[in-house]
Amino acid sequence: MIAFIGVSPAIVALVLLALLFAAFTIEKYPPDVTAVIGAALFIVLGLVSADDVMSVFSSSAPITIGAMFVVSGALLRTGVLDALADFIVGRAKSHPVFAIMIFIVIAASASAFMNSTPVVLVLIPVVVRLAASLSMAPTRLLIPLSYTAILGGTCTLIGTSTNLLVAGVAQQNGLEPFSIFEIAPVGIISAVVGGISVFALGRFLLPHRETGENVGDEETPFLSEVTVLSDYAGIGKTLAEISDFQRSGIRVTGIRHGSEIERSGLPEHVLKQGDAVILIAPTSELLTFEEQAGLQVGLQRSVLLEPDAEVRVAEVIVSPSRRSSGTTIANLALGRRAGMRVLGAYRASHVAGPDLPNVQLRPADKLLLEGTSEGFSDLSRVGDVVSVTEPGGRAFRRRQAPIAVLTLIGIVTLAAFNVLPIGILALLGVAVILALRCIDSDEAWKTIDGSILVLIFAMLIVGSGLENSGAVELVVNMLKPWLENLSPMLMLLAVYFVGSILTETVTNNAVAVVYTPVVIALATQLGLDPRPFVVAVMFSASASFATPIGYQTNTLVYGAGNYRFGDFLKMGIPMNIIVGLTSVFAIGLFFPM
Repeated sequence: MIAFIGVSPAIVALVLLALLFAAFTIEKYPPDVTAVIGAALFIVLGLVSADDVMSVFSSSAPITIGAMFVVSGALLRTGVLDALADFIVGRAKSHPVFAIMIFIVIAASASAFMNSTPVVLVLIPVVVRLAASLSMAPTRLLIPLSYTAILGGTCTLIGTSTNLLVAGVAQQNGLEPFSIFEIAPVGIISAVVGGISVFALGRFLLPHRETGENVGDEETPFLSEVTVLSDYAGIGKTLAEISDFQRSGIRVTGIRHGSEIERSGLPEHVLKQGDAVILIAPTSELLTFEEQAGLQVGLQRSVLLEPDAEVRVAEVIVSPSRRSSGTTIANLALGRRAGMRVLGAYRASHVAGPDLPNVQLRPADKLLLEGTSEGFSDLSRVGDVVSVTEPGGRAFRRRQAPIAVLTLIGIVTLAAFNVLPIGILALLGVAVILALRCIDSDEAWKTIDGSILVLIFAMLIVGSGLENSGAVELVVNMLKPWLENLSPMLMLLAVYFVGSILTETVTNNAVAVVYTPVVIALATQLGLDPRPFVVAVMFSASASFATPIGYQTNTLVYGAGNYRFGDFLKMGIPMNIIVGLTSVFAIGLFFPM
Protein backbone atom coordinates (compact mmCIF):
# COMPACT_ATOMS: atom_id res chain seq x y z
CA MET A 1 0.00 0.00 0.00
CA ILE A 2 1.28 3.47 -0.88
CA ALA A 3 2.41 5.46 2.19
CA PHE A 4 0.50 8.75 2.29
CA ILE A 5 2.47 11.58 3.97
CA GLY A 6 0.63 12.57 7.12
CA VAL A 7 -2.66 11.00 5.94
CA SER A 8 -3.91 7.54 6.84
CA PRO A 9 -5.03 5.22 4.04
CA ALA A 10 -8.50 5.09 5.64
CA ILE A 11 -8.96 8.85 5.21
CA VAL A 12 -7.78 8.67 1.59
CA ALA A 13 -10.23 5.83 0.91
CA LEU A 14 -13.13 7.79 2.42
CA VAL A 15 -12.25 10.91 0.41
CA LEU A 16 -12.21 8.80 -2.76
CA LEU A 17 -15.55 7.27 -1.78
CA ALA A 18 -17.08 10.73 -1.24
CA LEU A 19 -15.81 11.86 -4.64
CA LEU A 20 -17.16 8.67 -6.21
CA PHE A 21 -20.62 9.23 -4.71
CA ALA A 22 -20.53 12.86 -5.85
CA ALA A 23 -19.70 11.69 -9.39
CA PHE A 24 -22.63 9.24 -9.28
CA THR A 25 -24.92 12.11 -8.32
CA ILE A 26 -23.65 14.56 -10.95
CA GLU A 27 -24.02 11.86 -13.65
CA LYS A 28 -21.43 13.29 -16.02
CA TYR A 29 -20.54 9.70 -16.95
CA PRO A 30 -22.72 6.56 -16.86
CA PRO A 31 -22.63 4.79 -13.46
CA ASP A 32 -20.52 1.87 -14.73
CA VAL A 33 -17.87 4.24 -16.14
CA THR A 34 -17.80 6.22 -12.89
CA ALA A 35 -17.41 3.01 -10.88
CA VAL A 36 -14.56 1.75 -13.09
CA ILE A 37 -12.69 5.05 -12.69
CA GLY A 38 -13.16 4.84 -8.91
CA ALA A 39 -11.93 1.26 -8.80
CA ALA A 40 -8.92 2.21 -10.90
CA LEU A 41 -7.99 4.97 -8.42
CA PHE A 42 -8.22 2.51 -5.52
CA ILE A 43 -5.87 0.16 -7.38
CA VAL A 44 -3.38 2.84 -8.51
CA LEU A 45 -3.15 4.30 -5.01
CA GLY A 46 -2.46 0.86 -3.56
CA LEU A 47 -5.60 0.73 -1.43
CA VAL A 48 -6.40 -2.70 -2.81
CA SER A 49 -3.85 -5.36 -3.77
CA ALA A 50 -3.65 -7.20 -7.07
CA ASP A 51 -4.65 -10.46 -5.35
CA ASP A 52 -7.74 -8.82 -3.86
CA VAL A 53 -8.68 -7.40 -7.25
CA MET A 54 -8.53 -10.84 -8.85
CA SER A 55 -10.45 -12.43 -5.98
CA VAL A 56 -13.35 -10.07 -6.74
CA PHE A 57 -13.90 -11.90 -10.02
CA SER A 58 -14.50 -15.15 -8.13
CA SER A 59 -17.58 -13.66 -6.41
CA SER A 60 -20.69 -15.78 -7.04
CA ALA A 61 -23.14 -12.84 -7.01
CA PRO A 62 -22.32 -11.33 -10.44
CA ILE A 63 -22.25 -14.79 -12.04
CA THR A 64 -25.69 -15.56 -10.60
CA ILE A 65 -27.05 -12.21 -11.75
CA GLY A 66 -25.76 -12.76 -15.30
CA ALA A 67 -27.26 -16.26 -15.44
CA MET A 68 -30.64 -15.00 -14.23
CA PHE A 69 -30.60 -12.37 -17.00
CA VAL A 70 -30.40 -15.24 -19.50
CA VAL A 71 -33.23 -17.17 -17.79
CA SER A 72 -35.34 -13.99 -17.94
CA GLY A 73 -34.51 -13.65 -21.63
CA ALA A 74 -35.70 -17.21 -22.28
CA LEU A 75 -39.05 -16.45 -20.64
CA LEU A 76 -39.41 -13.49 -22.99
CA ARG A 77 -38.31 -15.41 -26.10
CA THR A 78 -40.74 -18.26 -25.47
CA GLY A 79 -43.65 -15.84 -25.07
CA VAL A 80 -44.42 -16.62 -21.42
CA LEU A 81 -44.73 -12.97 -20.38
CA ASP A 82 -46.49 -12.14 -23.63
CA ALA A 83 -49.15 -14.77 -22.84
CA LEU A 84 -49.63 -13.33 -19.37
CA ALA A 85 -50.02 -9.87 -20.88
CA ASP A 86 -52.69 -11.14 -23.29
CA PHE A 87 -54.54 -12.64 -20.32
CA ILE A 88 -54.64 -9.26 -18.55
CA VAL A 89 -55.80 -7.17 -21.51
CA GLY A 90 -58.37 -9.76 -22.57
CA ARG A 91 -60.23 -9.34 -19.27
CA ALA A 92 -59.88 -5.60 -18.88
CA LYS A 93 -63.13 -4.42 -20.46
CA SER A 94 -65.43 -6.97 -18.85
CA HIS A 95 -63.71 -7.06 -15.44
CA PRO A 96 -61.63 -3.87 -15.04
CA VAL A 97 -60.97 -4.18 -11.29
CA PHE A 98 -60.06 -7.84 -11.70
CA ALA A 99 -57.75 -6.98 -14.62
CA ILE A 100 -55.86 -4.40 -12.57
CA MET A 101 -55.55 -6.83 -9.65
CA ILE A 102 -54.21 -9.53 -11.98
CA PHE A 103 -51.80 -7.00 -13.48
CA ILE A 104 -50.47 -6.20 -9.99
CA VAL A 105 -50.10 -9.87 -9.03
CA ILE A 106 -48.42 -10.84 -12.32
CA ALA A 107 -45.95 -7.93 -12.24
CA ALA A 108 -45.02 -8.64 -8.60
CA SER A 109 -44.88 -12.43 -9.01
CA ALA A 110 -42.79 -12.29 -12.18
CA SER A 111 -40.37 -9.82 -10.59
CA ALA A 112 -39.92 -12.11 -7.59
CA PHE A 113 -38.31 -14.77 -9.78
CA MET A 114 -36.74 -12.93 -12.69
CA ASN A 115 -35.06 -9.60 -13.33
CA SER A 116 -37.64 -6.82 -13.05
CA THR A 117 -36.25 -4.77 -15.96
CA PRO A 118 -37.43 -7.12 -18.78
CA VAL A 119 -40.71 -7.64 -16.87
CA VAL A 120 -41.41 -3.90 -16.96
CA LEU A 121 -40.21 -3.57 -20.57
CA VAL A 122 -42.72 -6.22 -21.67
CA LEU A 123 -45.57 -4.87 -19.54
CA ILE A 124 -45.24 -1.17 -20.49
CA PRO A 125 -47.17 -1.57 -23.79
CA VAL A 126 -49.61 -3.88 -21.97
CA VAL A 127 -50.27 -1.18 -19.38
CA VAL A 128 -50.81 1.40 -22.14
CA ARG A 129 -53.39 -0.87 -23.79
CA LEU A 130 -54.96 -1.68 -20.43
CA ALA A 131 -55.27 2.03 -19.60
CA ALA A 132 -56.86 2.71 -23.00
CA SER A 133 -59.40 -0.08 -22.50
CA LEU A 134 -60.31 1.44 -19.12
CA SER A 135 -60.45 5.01 -20.52
CA MET A 136 -57.71 6.30 -18.26
CA ALA A 137 -54.35 7.95 -18.90
CA PRO A 138 -51.33 5.58 -18.89
CA THR A 139 -49.68 7.83 -16.30
CA ARG A 140 -52.16 6.43 -13.78
CA LEU A 141 -50.72 2.93 -14.19
CA LEU A 142 -47.08 3.18 -15.32
CA ILE A 143 -45.60 4.34 -11.99
CA PRO A 144 -47.64 1.65 -10.18
CA LEU A 145 -46.16 -0.88 -12.64
CA SER A 146 -42.61 0.11 -11.67
CA TYR A 147 -43.37 0.22 -7.95
CA THR A 148 -45.13 -3.15 -8.07
CA ALA A 149 -42.17 -4.73 -9.85
CA ILE A 150 -39.79 -3.27 -7.24
CA LEU A 151 -41.93 -4.61 -4.38
CA GLY A 152 -42.16 -8.04 -6.01
CA GLY A 153 -38.39 -8.16 -6.40
CA THR A 154 -37.92 -7.81 -2.62
CA CYS A 155 -39.75 -11.10 -1.97
CA THR A 156 -36.95 -13.52 -2.89
CA LEU A 157 -33.17 -13.58 -3.00
CA ILE A 158 -33.20 -13.75 -6.80
CA GLY A 159 -35.83 -11.03 -7.24
CA THR A 160 -33.26 -8.26 -7.67
CA SER A 161 -29.56 -8.10 -8.42
CA THR A 162 -29.25 -6.02 -5.24
CA ASN A 163 -30.51 -8.84 -3.02
CA LEU A 164 -28.04 -11.28 -4.56
CA LEU A 165 -25.22 -8.78 -4.26
CA VAL A 166 -25.89 -7.93 -0.60
CA ALA A 167 -26.16 -11.64 0.22
CA GLY A 168 -22.84 -12.30 -1.53
CA VAL A 169 -21.04 -9.46 0.26
CA ALA A 170 -22.51 -10.60 3.60
CA GLN A 171 -21.27 -14.14 3.01
CA GLN A 172 -17.78 -12.81 2.20
CA ASN A 173 -17.91 -10.98 5.55
CA GLY A 174 -18.56 -14.19 7.48
CA LEU A 175 -22.36 -14.47 7.59
CA GLU A 176 -24.19 -17.72 6.84
CA PRO A 177 -25.56 -17.83 3.27
CA PHE A 178 -29.10 -16.55 2.77
CA SER A 179 -31.65 -19.05 1.42
CA ILE A 180 -33.81 -18.08 -1.54
CA PHE A 181 -37.00 -17.57 0.50
CA GLU A 182 -35.46 -16.39 3.78
CA ILE A 183 -36.54 -12.79 3.19
CA ALA A 184 -39.92 -13.75 1.68
CA PRO A 185 -42.06 -13.08 4.81
CA VAL A 186 -40.69 -9.54 5.06
CA GLY A 187 -41.02 -9.01 1.31
CA ILE A 188 -44.60 -10.27 1.12
CA ILE A 189 -45.76 -8.01 3.97
CA SER A 190 -43.98 -5.01 2.41
CA ALA A 191 -45.37 -5.83 -1.04
CA VAL A 192 -48.96 -6.13 0.20
CA VAL A 193 -48.82 -2.91 2.23
CA GLY A 194 -46.90 -1.13 -0.54
CA GLY A 195 -49.28 -2.36 -3.26
CA ILE A 196 -52.32 -1.11 -1.37
CA SER A 197 -50.56 2.20 -0.72
CA VAL A 198 -49.65 2.67 -4.40
CA PHE A 199 -53.24 2.60 -5.53
CA ALA A 200 -54.62 4.43 -2.49
CA LEU A 201 -52.13 7.28 -2.93
CA GLY A 202 -52.25 7.13 -6.72
CA ARG A 203 -55.85 8.32 -6.82
CA PHE A 204 -54.68 11.66 -5.45
CA LEU A 205 -50.99 11.96 -6.38
CA LEU A 206 -50.59 10.44 -9.85
CA PRO A 207 -50.96 12.80 -12.83
CA HIS A 208 -53.65 12.36 -15.45
CA ARG A 209 -51.48 13.08 -18.47
CA GLU A 210 -51.83 11.59 -21.94
CA THR A 211 -48.77 10.02 -23.60
CA GLY A 212 -47.89 9.19 -27.19
CA GLU A 213 -50.02 6.65 -29.01
CA ASN A 214 -47.25 4.07 -29.35
CA VAL A 215 -45.68 4.47 -25.90
CA GLY A 216 -43.76 1.37 -24.93
CA ASP A 217 -44.11 -0.35 -28.30
CA GLU A 218 -40.67 -1.48 -29.41
CA GLU A 219 -41.76 -3.35 -32.52
CA THR A 220 -43.11 -1.88 -35.74
CA PRO A 221 -46.64 -3.02 -36.69
CA PHE A 222 -46.24 -4.22 -40.30
CA LEU A 223 -49.00 -4.74 -42.83
CA SER A 224 -48.55 -8.29 -44.11
CA GLU A 225 -50.39 -11.37 -45.22
CA VAL A 226 -50.16 -14.99 -44.15
CA THR A 227 -50.97 -17.62 -46.80
CA VAL A 228 -52.52 -20.92 -45.68
CA LEU A 229 -50.76 -23.97 -47.16
CA SER A 230 -52.08 -27.50 -47.46
CA ASP A 231 -50.55 -28.80 -44.21
CA TYR A 232 -51.82 -26.07 -41.86
CA ALA A 233 -53.62 -27.47 -38.81
CA GLY A 234 -56.21 -24.68 -38.82
CA ILE A 235 -57.80 -25.57 -42.18
CA GLY A 236 -61.55 -26.13 -41.72
CA LYS A 237 -61.76 -23.97 -38.58
CA THR A 238 -63.16 -20.48 -38.26
CA LEU A 239 -60.68 -17.66 -37.75
CA ALA A 240 -62.09 -17.07 -34.24
CA GLU A 241 -61.23 -20.67 -33.29
CA ILE A 242 -57.55 -20.37 -34.26
CA SER A 243 -55.42 -18.97 -31.44
CA ASP A 244 -52.57 -18.09 -33.83
CA PHE A 245 -54.59 -15.14 -35.15
CA GLN A 246 -56.10 -14.05 -31.83
CA ARG A 247 -52.96 -12.88 -30.03
CA SER A 248 -52.62 -9.30 -28.85
CA GLY A 249 -50.94 -7.01 -31.34
CA ILE A 250 -52.42 -8.92 -34.32
CA ARG A 251 -55.28 -7.23 -36.21
CA VAL A 252 -56.83 -9.12 -39.13
CA THR A 253 -58.16 -6.69 -41.77
CA GLY A 254 -59.23 -9.07 -44.53
CA ILE A 255 -58.99 -12.51 -46.14
CA ARG A 256 -58.18 -12.95 -49.83
CA HIS A 257 -59.06 -16.10 -51.74
CA GLY A 258 -58.16 -15.91 -55.42
CA SER A 259 -58.98 -12.36 -56.52
CA GLU A 260 -61.72 -11.79 -53.94
CA ILE A 261 -61.03 -10.00 -50.63
CA GLU A 262 -63.46 -10.47 -47.78
CA ARG A 263 -63.58 -7.63 -45.21
CA SER A 264 -66.68 -8.41 -43.10
CA GLY A 265 -67.61 -11.37 -40.90
CA LEU A 266 -63.96 -12.36 -40.58
CA PRO A 267 -64.20 -14.23 -37.25
CA GLU A 268 -66.74 -16.66 -38.83
CA HIS A 269 -64.68 -17.24 -41.99
CA VAL A 270 -63.65 -20.90 -42.36
CA LEU A 271 -60.02 -21.09 -43.45
CA LYS A 272 -59.26 -22.95 -46.67
CA GLN A 273 -56.04 -23.84 -48.41
CA GLY A 274 -54.81 -20.85 -50.41
CA ASP A 275 -56.46 -18.22 -48.21
CA ALA A 276 -54.27 -15.19 -47.57
CA VAL A 277 -55.02 -13.63 -44.17
CA ILE A 278 -54.34 -9.88 -44.44
CA LEU A 279 -53.22 -8.53 -41.09
CA ILE A 280 -51.21 -5.96 -39.15
CA ALA A 281 -48.79 -7.51 -36.67
CA PRO A 282 -45.47 -6.80 -34.93
CA THR A 283 -42.26 -8.30 -36.24
CA SER A 284 -42.05 -11.04 -33.61
CA GLU A 285 -45.49 -12.39 -34.50
CA LEU A 286 -44.77 -12.32 -38.24
CA LEU A 287 -41.54 -14.24 -37.71
CA THR A 288 -43.43 -16.70 -35.49
CA PHE A 289 -45.91 -17.31 -38.33
CA GLU A 290 -42.97 -17.76 -40.72
CA GLU A 291 -41.56 -20.60 -38.62
CA GLN A 292 -44.93 -22.34 -38.24
CA ALA A 293 -45.73 -25.34 -40.42
CA GLY A 294 -48.39 -24.71 -43.05
CA LEU A 295 -48.08 -20.92 -43.19
CA GLN A 296 -46.17 -18.56 -45.45
CA VAL A 297 -45.67 -14.91 -44.58
CA GLY A 298 -45.52 -12.15 -47.19
CA LEU A 299 -45.11 -12.49 -50.93
CA GLN A 300 -43.56 -15.38 -52.77
CA ARG A 301 -39.98 -14.98 -53.95
CA SER A 302 -39.91 -14.65 -57.74
CA VAL A 303 -36.32 -15.86 -57.99
CA LEU A 304 -35.36 -19.12 -56.31
CA LEU A 305 -32.23 -19.05 -54.20
CA GLU A 306 -29.60 -21.75 -54.02
CA PRO A 307 -30.58 -24.55 -51.60
CA ASP A 308 -27.66 -23.77 -49.30
CA ALA A 309 -28.13 -19.97 -49.37
CA GLU A 310 -28.12 -18.30 -45.96
CA VAL A 311 -31.02 -15.90 -45.56
CA ARG A 312 -31.70 -13.32 -42.90
CA VAL A 313 -34.46 -10.86 -42.07
CA ALA A 314 -33.91 -7.11 -41.87
CA GLU A 315 -35.87 -3.87 -41.80
CA VAL A 316 -35.13 -1.34 -44.57
CA ILE A 317 -36.19 2.26 -45.21
CA VAL A 318 -37.28 3.06 -48.76
CA SER A 319 -35.18 5.80 -50.36
CA PRO A 320 -36.70 8.71 -52.32
CA SER A 321 -35.63 7.27 -55.69
CA ARG A 322 -37.82 7.58 -58.77
CA ARG A 323 -37.49 3.87 -59.45
CA SER A 324 -39.25 2.76 -56.25
CA SER A 325 -41.48 5.73 -55.36
CA GLY A 326 -45.11 5.08 -56.37
CA THR A 327 -44.39 1.48 -57.36
CA THR A 328 -46.58 -1.21 -55.82
CA ILE A 329 -44.82 -3.98 -53.93
CA ALA A 330 -46.22 -6.54 -56.39
CA ASN A 331 -44.38 -4.75 -59.24
CA LEU A 332 -41.21 -4.04 -57.27
CA ALA A 333 -38.09 -5.56 -58.79
CA LEU A 334 -36.65 -6.66 -55.43
CA GLY A 335 -37.19 -10.34 -56.04
CA ARG A 336 -35.95 -10.36 -59.60
CA ARG A 337 -32.88 -8.26 -58.90
CA ALA A 338 -31.78 -9.23 -55.42
CA GLY A 339 -33.69 -12.38 -54.51
CA MET A 340 -35.64 -10.57 -51.79
CA ARG A 341 -38.99 -11.52 -50.31
CA VAL A 342 -41.23 -8.83 -48.79
CA LEU A 343 -42.68 -9.91 -45.45
CA GLY A 344 -44.35 -6.66 -44.44
CA ALA A 345 -44.71 -2.91 -44.99
CA TYR A 346 -45.15 -0.03 -42.56
CA ARG A 347 -46.05 3.63 -43.02
CA ALA A 348 -46.01 5.97 -40.04
CA SER A 349 -49.49 7.02 -38.84
CA HIS A 350 -51.23 5.25 -41.76
CA VAL A 351 -52.08 1.74 -42.93
CA ALA A 352 -49.70 1.30 -45.85
CA GLY A 353 -52.30 -0.11 -48.25
CA PRO A 354 -55.37 -2.35 -48.75
CA ASP A 355 -53.13 -5.42 -48.81
CA LEU A 356 -49.42 -6.14 -49.14
CA PRO A 357 -49.09 -6.52 -52.95
CA ASN A 358 -50.96 -3.24 -53.57
CA VAL A 359 -48.94 -1.01 -51.23
CA GLN A 360 -47.72 1.95 -53.31
CA LEU A 361 -44.32 2.75 -51.88
CA ARG A 362 -43.42 6.20 -50.62
CA PRO A 363 -40.08 7.53 -49.38
CA ALA A 364 -39.48 6.62 -45.70
CA ASP A 365 -41.77 3.58 -45.82
CA LYS A 366 -40.32 0.69 -43.86
CA LEU A 367 -40.19 -2.82 -45.32
CA LEU A 368 -39.52 -6.12 -43.57
CA LEU A 369 -37.47 -8.19 -46.02
CA GLU A 370 -36.01 -11.67 -46.14
CA GLY A 371 -32.96 -12.30 -48.30
CA THR A 372 -29.26 -12.98 -48.47
CA SER A 373 -26.57 -10.64 -47.18
CA GLU A 374 -25.46 -10.11 -50.79
CA GLY A 375 -28.99 -9.13 -51.75
CA PHE A 376 -29.18 -6.52 -49.00
CA SER A 377 -25.81 -5.16 -50.13
CA ASP A 378 -27.13 -4.84 -53.70
CA LEU A 379 -30.18 -2.90 -52.49
CA SER A 380 -28.02 -0.46 -50.56
CA ARG A 381 -25.55 -0.06 -53.44
CA VAL A 382 -28.16 0.87 -56.08
CA GLY A 383 -29.85 3.30 -53.68
CA ASP A 384 -33.28 1.66 -53.33
CA VAL A 385 -32.97 1.72 -49.55
CA VAL A 386 -31.18 4.06 -47.17
CA SER A 387 -31.02 1.83 -44.10
CA VAL A 388 -30.67 -1.87 -43.36
CA THR A 389 -31.15 -2.81 -39.70
CA GLU A 390 -31.86 -5.88 -37.65
CA PRO A 391 -35.60 -6.42 -37.04
CA GLY A 392 -37.11 -5.13 -33.79
CA GLY A 393 -38.28 -8.58 -32.74
CA ARG A 394 -37.71 -12.30 -33.17
CA ALA A 395 -40.05 -15.24 -33.58
CA PHE A 396 -41.54 -16.52 -30.35
CA ARG A 397 -40.62 -20.10 -29.48
CA ARG A 398 -43.88 -20.91 -27.75
CA ARG A 399 -43.34 -24.67 -27.90
CA GLN A 400 -40.35 -24.26 -25.61
CA ALA A 401 -42.32 -22.17 -23.10
CA PRO A 402 -42.92 -25.13 -20.72
CA ILE A 403 -39.16 -25.82 -20.71
CA ALA A 404 -38.34 -22.22 -19.73
CA VAL A 405 -40.98 -22.20 -16.99
CA LEU A 406 -39.92 -25.60 -15.61
CA THR A 407 -36.27 -24.50 -15.64
CA LEU A 408 -37.10 -21.47 -13.53
CA ILE A 409 -39.22 -23.59 -11.18
CA GLY A 410 -36.35 -26.09 -10.90
CA ILE A 411 -33.84 -23.37 -10.02
CA VAL A 412 -36.14 -21.93 -7.35
CA THR A 413 -37.16 -25.30 -5.88
CA LEU A 414 -33.68 -26.81 -5.71
CA ALA A 415 -32.28 -23.58 -4.25
CA ALA A 416 -35.04 -23.55 -1.62
CA PHE A 417 -33.99 -27.04 -0.48
CA ASN A 418 -30.27 -26.12 -0.59
CA VAL A 419 -29.50 -28.88 -3.09
CA LEU A 420 -26.84 -26.67 -4.71
CA PRO A 421 -25.85 -23.00 -4.42
CA ILE A 422 -28.13 -20.66 -6.37
CA GLY A 423 -25.27 -19.60 -8.67
CA ILE A 424 -24.57 -23.19 -9.76
CA LEU A 425 -28.28 -23.87 -10.28
CA ALA A 426 -28.64 -20.73 -12.39
CA LEU A 427 -25.71 -21.77 -14.59
CA LEU A 428 -27.22 -25.25 -15.00
CA GLY A 429 -30.51 -23.60 -15.92
CA VAL A 430 -28.76 -21.58 -18.62
CA ALA A 431 -27.28 -24.80 -20.01
CA VAL A 432 -30.75 -26.39 -20.17
CA ILE A 433 -32.48 -23.50 -21.93
CA LEU A 434 -29.62 -23.17 -24.44
CA ALA A 435 -29.42 -26.91 -25.13
CA LEU A 436 -33.19 -27.16 -25.63
CA ARG A 437 -33.24 -23.99 -27.78
CA CYS A 438 -35.48 -21.80 -25.68
CA ILE A 439 -33.21 -18.95 -26.78
CA ASP A 440 -30.28 -18.65 -29.21
CA SER A 441 -26.83 -18.17 -27.73
CA ASP A 442 -26.27 -14.79 -29.40
CA GLU A 443 -29.56 -13.49 -28.02
CA ALA A 444 -28.84 -15.03 -24.61
CA TRP A 445 -25.60 -13.08 -24.25
CA LYS A 446 -27.36 -9.89 -25.37
CA THR A 447 -29.81 -10.23 -22.47
CA ILE A 448 -26.94 -9.87 -20.00
CA ASP A 449 -26.65 -6.24 -18.98
CA GLY A 450 -22.89 -5.81 -19.14
CA SER A 451 -23.01 -2.34 -17.59
CA ILE A 452 -24.57 -3.75 -14.41
CA LEU A 453 -21.95 -6.49 -14.13
CA VAL A 454 -19.11 -4.02 -14.73
CA LEU A 455 -20.60 -1.73 -12.08
CA ILE A 456 -20.83 -4.60 -9.60
CA PHE A 457 -17.26 -5.82 -10.14
CA ALA A 458 -15.90 -2.26 -9.90
CA MET A 459 -17.79 -1.56 -6.67
CA LEU A 460 -16.62 -4.87 -5.20
CA ILE A 461 -13.05 -3.64 -5.78
CA VAL A 462 -13.92 -0.36 -4.07
CA GLY A 463 -15.48 -2.28 -1.18
CA SER A 464 -12.35 -4.39 -0.83
CA GLY A 465 -10.24 -1.22 -0.77
CA LEU A 466 -12.40 0.30 1.98
CA GLU A 467 -12.02 -2.85 4.06
CA ASN A 468 -8.25 -3.19 3.53
CA SER A 469 -7.52 0.48 4.23
CA GLY A 470 -9.34 0.48 7.55
CA ALA A 471 -12.03 2.89 6.26
CA VAL A 472 -14.88 0.58 7.30
CA GLU A 473 -13.52 0.32 10.83
CA LEU A 474 -13.07 4.11 10.95
CA VAL A 475 -16.69 4.73 9.90
CA VAL A 476 -17.96 2.20 12.45
CA ASN A 477 -15.98 3.86 15.24
CA MET A 478 -17.39 7.24 14.23
CA LEU A 479 -21.00 5.99 14.19
CA LYS A 480 -20.80 3.79 17.28
CA PRO A 481 -21.17 6.59 19.89
CA TRP A 482 -24.26 7.89 18.11
CA LEU A 483 -25.95 4.50 17.82
CA GLU A 484 -24.90 2.48 20.87
CA ASN A 485 -27.54 4.09 23.09
CA LEU A 486 -30.36 3.43 20.62
CA SER A 487 -32.64 0.43 20.98
CA PRO A 488 -32.04 -2.30 18.35
CA MET A 489 -35.30 -1.36 16.60
CA LEU A 490 -34.36 2.33 16.33
CA MET A 491 -30.91 1.36 15.08
CA LEU A 492 -32.56 -0.87 12.46
CA LEU A 493 -34.74 2.07 11.44
CA ALA A 494 -31.68 4.33 11.15
CA VAL A 495 -29.81 1.74 9.05
CA TYR A 496 -32.80 1.39 6.71
CA PHE A 497 -33.40 5.08 6.07
CA VAL A 498 -29.72 5.92 5.62
CA GLY A 499 -29.60 3.20 2.96
CA SER A 500 -32.82 4.49 1.39
CA ILE A 501 -31.52 8.07 1.14
CA LEU A 502 -28.24 6.90 -0.39
CA THR A 503 -30.07 4.73 -2.94
CA GLU A 504 -32.18 7.65 -4.18
CA THR A 505 -29.04 9.59 -5.13
CA VAL A 506 -26.56 6.81 -5.95
CA THR A 507 -27.01 3.58 -7.88
CA ASN A 508 -28.43 0.83 -5.64
CA ASN A 509 -25.74 -1.77 -6.37
CA ALA A 510 -23.00 0.67 -5.36
CA VAL A 511 -24.78 1.37 -2.08
CA ALA A 512 -25.19 -2.36 -1.46
CA VAL A 513 -21.48 -3.11 -1.82
CA VAL A 514 -20.22 -0.19 0.26
CA TYR A 515 -22.92 -0.11 2.94
CA THR A 516 -23.21 -3.83 3.77
CA PRO A 517 -19.73 -4.29 5.36
CA VAL A 518 -20.21 -1.11 7.44
CA VAL A 519 -23.54 -2.33 8.79
CA ILE A 520 -22.18 -5.80 9.59
CA ALA A 521 -19.18 -4.38 11.46
CA LEU A 522 -21.37 -1.86 13.31
CA ALA A 523 -23.85 -4.49 14.49
CA THR A 524 -21.06 -6.85 15.53
CA GLN A 525 -19.28 -4.18 17.61
CA LEU A 526 -22.56 -3.35 19.36
CA GLY A 527 -23.11 -7.03 20.20
CA LEU A 528 -26.11 -7.46 17.87
CA ASP A 529 -26.87 -10.11 15.28
CA PRO A 530 -25.93 -8.45 11.95
CA ARG A 531 -28.37 -10.56 9.91
CA PRO A 532 -31.50 -8.36 10.36
CA PHE A 533 -29.42 -5.29 9.56
CA VAL A 534 -28.19 -6.89 6.34
CA VAL A 535 -31.83 -7.59 5.40
CA ALA A 536 -32.55 -3.89 6.07
CA VAL A 537 -29.80 -3.01 3.58
CA MET A 538 -31.37 -5.34 0.99
CA PHE A 539 -34.76 -3.68 1.30
CA SER A 540 -33.52 -0.10 1.56
CA ALA A 541 -31.31 -0.52 -1.52
CA SER A 542 -34.08 -2.22 -3.53
CA ALA A 543 -37.22 -0.31 -2.49
CA SER A 544 -36.40 2.96 -4.23
CA PHE A 545 -39.44 5.05 -5.17
CA ALA A 546 -38.71 8.78 -4.84
CA THR A 547 -36.65 9.48 -7.98
CA PRO A 548 -36.62 8.15 -11.55
CA ILE A 549 -32.88 7.40 -11.25
CA GLY A 550 -32.88 5.33 -8.07
CA TYR A 551 -33.95 2.12 -9.80
CA GLN A 552 -33.90 0.93 -13.43
CA THR A 553 -37.65 0.30 -13.70
CA ASN A 554 -38.38 3.86 -12.55
CA THR A 555 -36.17 5.14 -15.35
CA LEU A 556 -38.03 3.00 -17.91
CA VAL A 557 -41.50 4.32 -17.02
CA TYR A 558 -40.15 7.86 -16.56
CA GLY A 559 -39.51 8.10 -20.29
CA ALA A 560 -42.43 5.96 -21.43
CA GLY A 561 -45.03 7.87 -19.40
CA ASN A 562 -43.81 11.41 -20.11
CA TYR A 563 -43.57 11.93 -16.34
CA ARG A 564 -41.91 14.84 -14.59
CA PHE A 565 -39.29 14.45 -11.87
CA GLY A 566 -41.76 15.87 -9.36
CA ASP A 567 -44.29 13.10 -10.09
CA PHE A 568 -41.89 10.60 -8.53
CA LEU A 569 -41.24 12.85 -5.53
CA LYS A 570 -44.97 13.21 -4.80
CA MET A 571 -45.60 9.47 -4.91
CA GLY A 572 -42.17 8.19 -3.94
CA ILE A 573 -41.49 10.01 -0.67
CA PRO A 574 -44.70 8.73 1.01
CA MET A 575 -44.01 5.28 -0.45
CA ASN A 576 -40.45 5.28 0.92
CA ILE A 577 -41.77 6.11 4.38
CA ILE A 578 -44.66 3.60 4.32
CA VAL A 579 -42.62 0.72 2.89
CA GLY A 580 -39.65 1.58 5.12
CA LEU A 581 -41.65 1.50 8.33
CA THR A 582 -43.43 -1.69 7.22
CA SER A 583 -40.16 -3.40 6.29
CA VAL A 584 -38.45 -2.46 9.57
CA PHE A 585 -41.44 -3.76 11.56
CA ALA A 586 -41.48 -7.03 9.57
CA ILE A 587 -37.69 -7.48 9.87
CA GLY A 588 -37.97 -7.08 13.65
CA LEU A 589 -40.76 -9.66 13.65
CA PHE A 590 -39.04 -12.35 11.56
CA PHE A 591 -35.37 -11.63 12.37
CA PRO A 592 -35.14 -11.26 16.16
CA MET A 593 -32.27 -9.11 17.38
